[in-house]
Amino acid sequence: MFSSLSRFATLSLLLLGTLPDRAFAEQVLKTSGFSSCLSNATISVQRSAVEYNNDLKQVTFDLAGTSTKSTKVIADLVVKAYGNEVYRNSFNPCADSTFVQQLCPLPEGTFSAKGVQTIPAQYASMIPSIAFTVPDIAAEAKIQLRSLDSGEDIACITSNVSNGKTVNVPAVSYVAVGIAGAALVLTGASALGAAAAGGSVGGAGAVSPSFLEVIGWFQGMAINGMMSANLPPVYRSFTKNFAFSTGLVPIASVQEGIDRFRGVTGGNLTANSVAVLRNTTLIFQDGSNNTASKVKRAFMDAVLWTRDELATGVNETVTTQAAKEETMQKTVNGITAYAEQLMVPNSNIFMTVLLVAAIVIVAIVVGILLVKAILEGWALFGNFPKSMMGFRKHYWMTMARTIVNLVLVLYGVWVLYCIFQFTNGDSWAAQALAGVTLALFTGVLAYFMLMIFKTARELKKTDGDTSGLYDDKATWLKFSIFYDSYKKDTWWLFVPVILYMLAKGIILAGLNGKGMPQAIAQLCLEALSKFSTLHLPQYTFD
Repeated sequence: MFSSLSRFATLSLLLLGTLPDRAFAEQVLKTSGFSSCLSNATISVQRSAVEYNNDLKQVTFDLAGTSTKSTKVIADLVVKAYGNEVYRNSFNPCADSTFVQQLCPLPEGTFSAKGVQTIPAQYASMIPSIAFTVPDIAAEAKIQLRSLDSGEDIACITSNVSNGKTVNVPAVSYVAVGIAGAALVLTGASALGAAAAGGSVGGAGAVSPSFLEVIGWFQGMAINGMMSANLPPVYRSFTKNFAFSTGLVPIASVQEGIDRFRGVTGGNLTANSVAVLRNTTLIFQDGSNNTASKVKRAFMDAVLWTRDELATGVNETVTTQAAKEETMQKTVNGITAYAEQLMVPNSNIFMTVLLVAAIVIVAIVVGILLVKAILEGWALFGNFPKSMMGFRKHYWMTMARTIVNLVLVLYGVWVLYCIFQFTNGDSWAAQALAGVTLALFTGVLAYFMLMIFKTARELKKTDGDTSGLYDDKATWLKFSIFYDSYKKDTWWLFVPVILYMLAKGIILAGLNGKGMPQAIAQLCLEALSKFSTLHLPQYTFD
């Protein structure tokens, strides 16, 4: 157990080590998106973008909106990080030390303002240094304007605050794919070597970590990100690096094709499609949103204006791209939040995974047939090695074994996505495909479980033990993908593992959106799985 923990800890550090150093160089805080936190406000904001550069001690701002009357105001700024208040300041825009021309007084009508202000050292020092280094920081800034004369609230907007650093970077996914590929090669080489030797390695277990273990760990990371609990943004962002292991490979053209398929089979594209998702801001349980990951605001890439340069406009038309586009907000959590961050609409999730699985199966079939054709040509025109005779004669068994192994790898997430499709509804064709494939996958695994137990019972009667599951070459070639990672006396452990995958998929999808019940059910399942693997007696067939 400690060896496995050490391997997976090393794997985690390796993946984290792929994060680029340049992501931790700049000391910048910037807002992403905004929403009103005051009903019946006398000020309507159409654009709000603020960036603070700690090295230059400057704030670059871009603000536009409309006001019903000219008013002198007091501005209150509150910044919260991880639910705790870390900064609070009130200032008068008309005071000499904090003068902001655009807000002194707040003009009547349409106004716009952008520029750069130097922040006094006493205020800059109040910002904790950790705010510039923690990736995917969970911070929120609220700006509230009050009338200087009456103290009445006249405007309030909130924005997420980001330092531009994230743990969701392509390098992590590339390294993870490379690790999975290396594990696949090693696992395949071990199986071929054992087969050539006439059986397995005597029940000592397969090479570890095997491909199934590695891809299972990646899937575990991704599935944890799908839970409905209020996850920290940094963890939520990191888990997106492993979406590929669950079949969520977002490709715009594929998503548009799935939308068309759903459209002709009863799907509601008005409420849920990739086109709608592009113009939707996702709001998570902690109040943060995905605006920063979707929209490249112009001020992020622009060169800072000259120190203290200001540009103002009153009663001018605000014509930003953001104002032109029709946008909407959507509160999400659980599976929907995870997938839609990747630009996969929740009604497209199952069909996306189905297409990926179909492509992999076709690639397996074509690849094996191609190798078979090459071997046949080799046999006709050259000296064919005896070590390849088994594959040449029984290539269909290799094909079937590989596809069954794929079913075993995907079964947990397949249950998850199928149950989610049932509860989510939408296209009747997608639901039918989910039902058929789930029944097919479950039937395949159930068939092999029954055959393995039947074979074990027969071996127990004839040989007195079940070592033939490992020592008999024909039996091992048929069934070993289920138990070759376990020793001879615990070969049956694959059964609780499959049942665990089934139960976990049902819990996460069936209780999607219900954080506390889902967490309790998952905790009970984990406890039960540990009990079953550590305390259940060995199956004796008596």
